[in-house]
Amino acid sequence: MSDPKIDRLKGQTKETVGNLTGDEQLKREGQIDQTSADVKDTFEEVKEKLGDVAEKVGDAIGGVIDKAGDVAADLKEKAGDVLEGAIDKAGDLKEKAGDVLEGAIDKASEAATAIKEKVGELFGGKKD
Repeated sequence: MSDPKIDRLKGQTKETVGNLTGDEQLKREGQIDQTSADVKDTFEEVKEKLGDVAEKVGDAIGGVIDKAGDVAADLKEKAGDVLEGAIDKAGDLKEKAGDVLEGAIDKASEAATAIKEKVGELFGGKKD
């Protein structure tokens, strides 16, 4: 692609020479060269702006990815805390269940002894 500044200068020269000599075709060629230079400049500006936008979009996506990683790490930590709490509670429940079971065994043993004594009293200590 040729340099738009050079194309613009050539176009202005052709248009000026065309005006001075009365050559309408040369004048139109000069105008076309200048318009072509303007289009090339505009294209370069648009290309540059699109590059800037692409960079900003890339930065924004990188920021979102970083934030998602932070959120995931926080969730992982919180899930670990919840799991640790659940394990502690399960341990407490197991201990309480053991205490209740031990108490129930003691009560059952006491009841069995009491029944044995009552049976012994009812049958006068007789054994078959």
